[in-house]
Amino acid sequence: MKRAAIILVVLIVLALAGFSLHLLANKDVRRENFSSSADLFERVAEKTSDEKTIFTAKIFDPALVSHITPLGELNGGYEESQTINGVMINLKTDANRNASEIPVYAPTDMTLEDYSYFTGGEHTPNWHLGFRISKDVKLSFDHITWVPEELKKATPPTPTSAYVPPSQKISYKAGELIAKTSGTDQAHNWNIYLRDNRHQNTFVNQARFEKIKDGYDFVNAVCPFNYYADSVKQEFLSLMGATKAGQAKTCGTNSRDVRGSLSGIWQLTQEGVGADYQGAYATPFSIYKDSADQIVVFEINRQRFILDQTNPTYKDPAAVTGAHCYALTEYGGQPAKGYAYFQIVSDMEMQLQYAPSGTCPSQFPAEGSVTYYR
Repeated sequence: MKRAAIILVVLIVLALAGFSLHLLANKDVRRENFSSSADLFERVAEKTSDEKTIFTAKIFDPALVSHITPLGELNGGYEESQTINGVMINLKTDANRNASEIPVYAPTDMTLEDYSYFTGGEHTPNWHLGFRISKDVKLSFDHITWVPEELKKATPPTPTSAYVPPSQKISYKAGELIAKTSGTDQAHNWNIYLRDNRHQNTFVNQARFEKIKDGYDFVNAVCPFNYYADSVKQEFLSLMGATKAGQAKTCGTNSRDVRGSLSGIWQLTQEGVGADYQGAYATPFSIYKDSADQIVVFEINRQRFILDQTNPTYKDPAAVTGAHCYALTEYGGQPAKGYAYFQIVSDMEMQLQYAPSGTCPSQFPAEGSVTYYR
């Protein structure tokens, strides 16, 4: 009897040992499937990645809007460089160029993540509201002029340019009213920014923008209307244009860089993106052709210049691959205010010579120019 018991114990021990070896073998196999920590991260990220983001409610009523400025067509230089990363909603106005506040709705379920509050004019309050949709997707509204009491309580009206978290959690379901806005005091427009970390924009000097993408939306900025069903998306896209609806057929892109040409965004430094001036020369500096076929020069000598096709020096910056001089006009066919002479040095470098008066010289000046970098 004792011998039988001993034999049974031995068999159990052997069985357990075999099972343990089987588990260890499988564990080794699982470990071998991840050749590095980076591989392991990618596999985990793949399993935990967000589902497709879908907007089911309109952020605003398209019938209340005159046109939408596409991505990449709003300024882009000096302190306004961040605005190329969003779309601008231009409200319809009355005969006196006044606009009523329009409702702003949540396009999907989302939670208020941060805000800033400032006074954009003499009387108009302005909120910037940032909403977290998922770990990869964030939606922000700028120039909001009215918020409901629950949101007002969570965003105390103390002017601050910093993006700070609300004092309490506020979440919205798709279709719920978030706020209202009449836009800026004079132009009656407001901005929408969408950042999706799964989307990537490309620039000639990609490394510059990759290094700062945690603080800015250059790399991950995307059109908010891309997240709607096609029928709704087309309703918004029909409003696209720099000065009126129908000038653009797409939502645009925030990168206007064209390798080997003048078109795009330039810096006075070789790293980073910081608003600064060196004399009359601003950084960042941006030049591109918009959907109204205007050449936008933003900015030089604290001015934005707009050149239309009546300008005798008109030329698409994407076609400027050598040297070219523009007679500068503030808008359309107005009298020129000096000139800006550009010379492409390489894909990553160009030179600019600006004069506040006079006409374009016959060739690029030998001295006095400033060097810009991609």
